[in-house]
Amino acid sequence: MTHLSLLKSNPLVRNLSLIQLINYFALMFTQVALFTLMAQNGIGALGLSLAAALFWAPSILLSPLSGTLIDRFSSKKLLPFLLLVEILATLLFLAFTAKEDFGMLLALLFLRSAAGTTYYTATMSLLPKILEGDSLQRANELHSMIYSVCLTLGMALGGIVVHSLGVKSAFLIDASLYLIALMILIATPLPREESPNEPILAMLQDGFFYLFSQKSLLFIMAIHAVVATTLFDAIVTLLAKNHYHQTLAIPLAIGFINAARAFSAMVGPFIFGRIISEKNLGWMLALEGVLLIFWAFLAREFYASILGVLGAGILITTLWSYTMTMLQKRIEKRYYGRVVAYNDMFFTLIAVLSSLLIGYLLELGMEERWGIALIGGFFILIGVAYAKRRERFLGEKIGDFNFKDFR
Repeated sequence: MTHLSLLKSNPLVRNLSLIQLINYFALMFTQVALFTLMAQNGIGALGLSLAAALFWAPSILLSPLSGTLIDRFSSKKLLPFLLLVEILATLLFLAFTAKEDFGMLLALLFLRSAAGTTYYTATMSLLPKILEGDSLQRANELHSMIYSVCLTLGMALGGIVVHSLGVKSAFLIDASLYLIALMILIATPLPREESPNEPILAMLQDGFFYLFSQKSLLFIMAIHAVVATTLFDAIVTLLAKNHYHQTLAIPLAIGFINAARAFSAMVGPFIFGRIISEKNLGWMLALEGVLLIFWAFLAREFYASILGVLGAGILITTLWSYTMTMLQKRIEKRYYGRVVAYNDMFFTLIAVLSSLLIGYLLELGMEERWGIALIGGFFILIGVAYAKRRERFLGEKIGDFNFKDFR
């Protein structure tokens, strides 16, 4: 099944994808508007860093609880509520008018990020309930492709809107986008789900013990998290500053490199989506490592770097979506929300830690290209480890598990 045929034949996937597209554009608008607003009100580097961290913090701090809530309540009730929270939080950003309101702004940012993270996890938990096999993989690929496009175009459009219309107008447009998404969601016939009557705390404990009793799930989560190391923001910024500035203005150089990477990530699934399998995943990971090292050797010249990043980005979406599909297929239905939430927590943690490590090494004087090559070498190492350990971990049958066994 192709991505287009899936969208045509499945109205639920079509609507969820459209909502996701709107939500991600709204998220990018908010990021540009928020940081512009904070800069205008004299928030310093520490405050800006803290605000940036709060975009990620809920994924790490709240995932066990959010995953439990997803398994406890039906998507039909939970998803509209989460979008409503995002709308209200966005509108309340308009109340930030002075530096003294910064604490309130951080609280609203955390609330909105928590709602957005939970919405993402709930959607990724819903997909394996309505799709399977090839269709599930295509839906995951669509999710990743939409994110890649929105990350590039959303930031660019957000910058244009903020510059042309101002911060307040950007927030109003943002809230309007979420409202449109909410209206589409309300009109979408979400499947009816039976909600368990277990206490939240018991479900939280049950999910934790279930996950750590399933070695195959932990193994796939570790492989999936490798993709999180491909956050190249610091590397691309330094390449533009140190090497590309004589060819092109720094903001344009950063934009073109990121656009090339996003384009490559969007095209990749059409080439590799039907080829990748559990048997050759190790080779695919190693190939991504080789392509990253290839980019590293080209990285100091702008036009050569464009070619290199086109190669380096072409497998990212396929690797992310396929390993996510592997995970979803092996989770017992009643644990979807909790396991996907733990996976999101681990993925985000690896993204943050790897980004900090690369930033620290660059600060010590390591060249940007060696940072890229280091990530490439890590992909090759993980590819070899997967090939050697695949049968041991993925050959296991998932047994029936219940928290009562641990009482």
